[in-house]
Amino acid sequence: MPERSSPLTRKLFLTSYSTTNATADGGGHEDSKPGPPPIQVLLTESAGRGVFGTRRIGSGELIHTAKPVVSHPSLSSLHKVCHFCLKTLVGKATVSPAQTVAFCSEECSKHAKGYYEVEKHANWSAFDDHCRTQGLKYPLLVKRFACMVISGVVSADSLDNLLFYLLK
Repeated sequence: MPERSSPLTRKLFLTSYSTTNATADGGGHEDSKPGPPPIQVLLTESAGRGVFGTRRIGSGELIHTAKPVVSHPSLSSLHKVCHFCLKTLVGKATVSPAQTVAFCSEECSKHAKGYYEVEKHANWSAFDDHCRTQGLKYPLLVKRFACMVISGVVSADSLDNLLFYLLK
């Protein structure tokens, strides 16, 4: 990895799927080759890891897609985003009277059903308060992952892959 004289000191591994090049009418061709990723992950001396553009990125352009191993909304956005995909909630969200969280669609609600059934049966208020006052976010991911394992959505062996990703 080449050293740089700027604050961007080290390039990190990034798996990215780039979209096809758009035509003049805004559509893409299935047979066109994907271009290089429009983003890269770099390490800065001042702020740590960050995502940086490698070219001009148009408004609304899809720059990366990936399915996360685990996700959890921040406590400050808990009622502003979908509890599964983290999409900002607009208009009518799927919320049942028994739920304290919202989903952006019936599909997200179905995907979350397994771990959410486990998650909602415990009283997490003290845990959430501790995370909120201490500014912690990773324990929320650990809580979600534990609920996913308990519900059988993922196997406990998935923890090895998750730890490898977090610790690399």
